[in-house]
Amino acid sequence: MHQKTILQRYVQVAEMLGKMFPNILEAIVHDFSDLDHSIIFIINGHISGRQVGDGATELGLRRLIGGEKIPDMIVNYRNRNFRGNHLKSASLAIRNDKGDMIGALCLNFDLSFFEHFRHFLT
Repeated sequence: MHQKTILQRYVQVAEMLGKMFPNILEAIVHDFSDLDHSIIFIINGHISGRQVGDGATELGLRRLIGGEKIPDMIVNYRNRNFRGNHLKSASLAIRNDKGDMIGALCLNFDLSFFEHFRHFLT
């Protein structure tokens, strides 16, 4: 299957998830054929401040270099955005039919709404 076709399927998934949770979930699809401009799709970019055309993250680069064993799926790792908000993040390597890593689907869930709500209740 062609690389663009594979990535387009992940774009559809990312778009669906972003539309379900528009204020709290950012979904990004990276195409690793151009690491300096790897983001080919992003929805709810207000969460991280990133946009289409931005480059790969440190995690993406570490996966590609291969110096350390990083699982294809990483779920529920802690992260922060540019405003300092806590994020719950996930990343899934996208591979072609040969097993080569061609991109990634990344999710960033903004926890600040829930933290504000918790403070309200206490």
